[in-house]
Amino acid sequence: FLWATNDVGPVQWGRQTPLLAAPIKVVHFGYLHNHPLAEKETMCAEWVGCEGFNPDRDIVAPGHDVPNMPPLFNGRMHSTVSAPTWHQPLLQALHTKGTAAALAVARKMIEAKPLSLFFTGSFRFPGQEGNMQYSLGVRQALQVWMADFKSAHCPEQGNSTKLGSDAAKGMELPSPVLADGSAKPQQQRYLEEQEFNLKVAVKHACMGALVVEHLERDGYDVGRPYMAALDGSKVCIAPPGWGWGMRLVTYAAHGCIPLIIQDAVPQPFEELLPYDQFSLRATKADIASGAMWRMVSGLSKERLAQLLLGLAQHRGALLWQPEHGGSAYEHTLELLRRRVEQLRASGKVQGTR
Repeated sequence: FLWATNDVGPVQWGRQTPLLAAPIKVVHFGYLHNHPLAEKETMCAEWVGCEGFNPDRDIVAPGHDVPNMPPLFNGRMHSTVSAPTWHQPLLQALHTKGTAAALAVARKMIEAKPLSLFFTGSFRFPGQEGNMQYSLGVRQALQVWMADFKSAHCPEQGNSTKLGSDAAKGMELPSPVLADGSAKPQQQRYLEEQEFNLKVAVKHACMGALVVEHLERDGYDVGRPYMAALDGSKVCIAPPGWGWGMRLVTYAAHGCIPLIIQDAVPQPFEELLPYDQFSLRATKADIASGAMWRMVSGLSKERLAQLLLGLAQHRGALLWQPEHGGSAYEHTLELLRRRVEQLRASGKVQGTR
């Protein structure tokens, strides 16, 4: 077997020689070119051999999300800030008191999240790098939907999807010093900034939905308001992003239920994990039709609690870091074992090693 760690894996390799086509490929992005929702004119226009991913042979494994995994935060975060532990109370309740108790904890956690739906990233309209191919048109559809949504429901905000440095106007910034003039401890300052950034995000949300092109303010690391919005959101959108995007992994680490909008794109370890127990699905067409928002806004507190508990139970499969409870390595080995057995049964592999 071999790893294909480039953005779109073997989809970008062109016509493969028999020697290159034969091995099992572990990839971060697989594209089903024969899927009914596949957009060959978007995804495959530049690449001869777009059919390079074989779902019967190849394996989709999660990426390694170092920049958005505390306590690093791109290496700029102080080591005293602990990694996300949102899942621990849920698992403790589940293992000591049972499912009903764990769901009660999950409901309280859902109630504490003010944002119903969240996404921030680059929209990549034609003329920008990547264009429609970057996310198979999903990000562009989200931008159009949010502009129309604001015009219909929150006209006082206008239809802009940018949240720039003026987002916090009229809001008091947290002080970096204590009452005696000494500097606040790093962790206290960080947590206060997170709380402030979440207030900014909620202020600019429209009916609980925050879909913006940039979530940042002057003088602050972009990671901080992003993390605050993640922690304060019930559901977070995971579109493609130049092949494999990192959002599914990031959402699992931070306790935001993923809404996967990736037509014809298999997810990591999909044959091993019960995705319906910890994530939601929508198609690109569901964005413009309104079906996406109707689904999200119609989710009951009980259903959200079930999904959050499921995410707590399966988050580790999407993480590589053992210190965060990651088991992606073990899941990769299990799928490799299955593939070898399948190939051996078909007569394509001989021997026992």
